Amino acid sequence: MLKKLSFLEEYQEKIKSGDIKGAYETIKKAEASSPTPDELLLIGSIYLQMGLNQDAERALTRADEEGVKNYALYVNLGVCYNRLGRFDEAVETLYKALEMRDDIIGIYINLTTALKYAGKTQEALDLLDKAIAKFPDEGEVYNTRGFLFEYLGWYEEASRDYKRATELNPNNAIYWINLGNSNIHLDNLEDAKICFNKATELDPENPLAYNNLSYYYMRIRDYDTALEMVNLALNKDPQYFQAYLNRGVILTYLKRYEDALKDFEKAIELRPNNPAGYFNTGRILDILGRTDKALEVLKEGAELGNEQCSELIKIIESRK
Repeated sequence: MLKKLSFLEEYQEKIKSGDIKGAYETIKKAEASSPTPDELLLIGSIYLQMGLNQDAERALTRADEEGVKNYALYVNLGVCYNRLGRFDEAVETLYKALEMRDDIIGIYINLTTALKYAGKTQEALDLLDKAIAKFPDEGEVYNTRGFLFEYLGWYEEASRDYKRATELNPNNAIYWINLGNSNIHLDNLEDAKICFNKATELDPENPLAYNNLSYYYMRIRDYDTALEMVNLALNKDPQYFQAYLNRGVILTYLKRYEDALKDFEKAIELRPNNPAGYFNTGRILDILGRTDKALEVLKEGAELGNEQCSELIKIIESRK
């Protein structure tokens, strides 16, 4: 017990002081010093909180192998598998947690994520129906089902669930943002604007609401206001990938091509494995007449499997 408190207290002190590297080294040292199975569970949970998913998997798997058999282990291990993209393993593990504790909403939520990405969407919907029957007054369950409906392209159903979530918890900005997104899909643009504005009132530091407001203003072709909104989003989060894409699109509409190019290049820098940055960068380079460079960038996007990049390459090459 003293040993656990010792490394945990040291970790907490380093976190408080902003010494993230030192905090990591403390946990790494604890893992290497013959921890008990319960300590391994704690170490794995801390790794997970730090976003160190492979380290978390290693520690949590050891805890499992050394005899820890409780719902917390399986929840943490299931979340870890979800983050690592190993969704079938996440499903199996989270069902173990659910068998032990069917009264914890978070297990249903994480299991839904695993089922969705494992391609078992009907099973996920059935699970959420059970969750709603068990927790009829919990907005998060409706929000999760709305998100699944949106993933399936069922926007009317998504909108109904998001609306119910806002009724149950009207002070949750994310629920209002999600309701606004579903209204955008349904072309209920003014309702979407109301939702996004509500989100900014509830959480003025949330960049997502401002970014989505910029999309609303793009839809009504008010590009100057759209630019103001996306700038607010980037002021809140200078590393916001989607906001750079959106601002690049807005600047393209405003014919500020060089500025748009900078934003799309920043998007590539932030997410080099996301083809959207390559497509938009290539498109702007083509507009600017830099076709050789455009083709070079588009080929990188095509290598990521993006059909838009491949199609634009064909169009540019056909003009030569």
